Amino acid sequence: MGEVYREFEDELRAYAERFAGRPDQELLAFLLMGLEREQIVATGYRGGIIREKLDAMPIPEEVREVLRHALIWVWKDEEMHAVFLRGLLLRNGSLATRARALAAQISGAVGGWSASTLHHRRFAEAPLLVSAASALTRVGALAGKVPEEVAEALDFRGFRHYCLFNLDAELTAARCFDRMVEIARASDADPELIEELAGMARDEDEHAKVFAAFIASIDDDDRIVPGVTADALAERLRAVNEVYVARERRSVSEVASPLGTGGEVHALAGAAGDDKRVALETILDRAELDARLRARAAELDRPLHRMRIAIKPSFMMGYRREDRATHTDPDLVDALARRLRALGVADVAAVEGPNLYDVFFDRRDVRSVARYLGYGGTGYRVIDASTEQIPHRFARGMAHDTVSRTWAEADFRIAFGKLRGHPTEHLWSTLATVEGLGPRHDRYMFAERQAQRHSATMTLLADFPFHFAILEGWDVAADGLFGMYGAARPRHPRRLWAGADAIAVDIAAARAAGVPEPTATRVTAAACHWFGDPSGRMRVVGATDPIPRWRHPRSDPLSTALSLMADPMYVLASGRGSLFLAAMDEEAFPPLRGHGPPMRMARWALRRFFNMRR
Repeated sequence: MGEVYREFEDELRAYAERFAGRPDQELLAFLLMGLEREQIVATGYRGGIIREKLDAMPIPEEVREVLRHALIWVWKDEEMHAVFLRGLLLRNGSLATRARALAAQISGAVGGWSASTLHHRRFAEAPLLVSAASALTRVGALAGKVPEEVAEALDFRGFRHYCLFNLDAELTAARCFDRMVEIARASDADPELIEELAGMARDEDEHAKVFAAFIASIDDDDRIVPGVTADALAERLRAVNEVYVARERRSVSEVASPLGTGGEVHALAGAAGDDKRVALETILDRAELDARLRARAAELDRPLHRMRIAIKPSFMMGYRREDRATHTDPDLVDALARRLRALGVADVAAVEGPNLYDVFFDRRDVRSVARYLGYGGTGYRVIDASTEQIPHRFARGMAHDTVSRTWAEADFRIAFGKLRGHPTEHLWSTLATVEGLGPRHDRYMFAERQAQRHSATMTLLADFPFHFAILEGWDVAADGLFGMYGAARPRHPRRLWAGADAIAVDIAAARAAGVPEPTATRVTAAACHWFGDPSGRMRVVGATDPIPRWRHPRSDPLSTALSLMADPMYVLASGRGSLFLAAMDEEAFPPLRGHGPPMRMARWALRRFFNMRR
């Protein structure tokens, strides 16, 4: 144990004396401390600056890649911890507590930036940045926020020194969460909170072991220790937890979870007048859906007629029959179900979950919307995921504790997405369709959320992956910044994509849509991090030409600026989504409450400006 850890033990004893007999106040103090510290490391471990540090090291490329992958996982874990703690304090705290939580997160972000700058930048390379970071650190030390031992360790040295410092920091964080668990148990706190805190303690302990593995493999000159190979280092990390190594080094089979494996993505382009059902059959033949289903049945040692298949279409953004650009074509869902039944499968279900529209409009449950839009053919059942949530302890992730029973128990899961524009994701395709299968997705939207939307999506996919993915943009599809809400002038792409790896399918579609960096959007970037980037291992077979006249959210300077502002605007200034509502068929879905002329005018103006149906 280093000086930082020993100093923290002294701080623990001081807290115990200060809050004697007041466990609730002691737990609150630790939650605020934990939020600040988690934000410090989440900022300090951010990908860009760590990549620069690794690139400068005189080590083989394969070792660098092993280090990079593990560090990204540590960074994302810390980011998840910070979001969870902030959400917990904002959701359950008083106004004063919420203000302290925001102050702690801001302080942590500033401290993390200062620490990473001092660790990774030379004064000669960035004199202004290093001077600013040094000044902020001195101010923090004077305010009692930066212990003397920490301040002394914040200087530019090699990667091994950085790992030694962070080993101490991670052990300190693990001890902090252990203490929170002790207090929470003694005060009969919510068992779910105790479990989340215990999980964070386990994460921090794993992070310490990751840095210990780095320290044992890298010498003081930032060279690999003689005799250590990339495989040997990866095996040490795999012994900690498989998530710290790349997909190809994990034990999961490609049949059980094709995510991140790449392979062939089949793309089909049609013309006006082509039969869409024939087009679907053609691309499913080319992508070998039947063979993949049989391989999964063989892996489970189960005959086809006993296989349970769950399809995840996307139709809860549907708001009126006249605009079919917002939801998966129900005729194609019916055609897929019929094909599966023809193979002998007896149990086929389409699973969906409600969205934020049910806060504003009546009859927005899944079955009512499905009937209105034309889902629910004779070959499959429509399941409302919100009515059949069962408890599940996920292997990774936070604030996620239930899942649809039908989805969890399915033997083969198919994503059936709809091609649409999206302000932050650029393209709302197959990976995002998983929303709604666990807790309500608006639980991950606003400031008090305890997990990011993309992290919640990956948590579900990690335990219950897609085995096949289809993306359709056949008759109509909505492009632009707010295509997910509908379009006054939709496109007619006549495109289908299909493949085993949903990540690869989304990347192929994003390339055709002209998205500048297909793997850089939030959901796709998170998927590449969790499951592996298939870009170098995938091949698009068929139509690779751009979709004519498709406009993605970064197509022009104004749209790019609005895209960058979209997330904070929606989270903080949308009236919890009330400003951004499609022009609902109010005969089918009556408003639950009235809104005055200002709100109605604001909605009308936004629909007109963003080319949403009006």
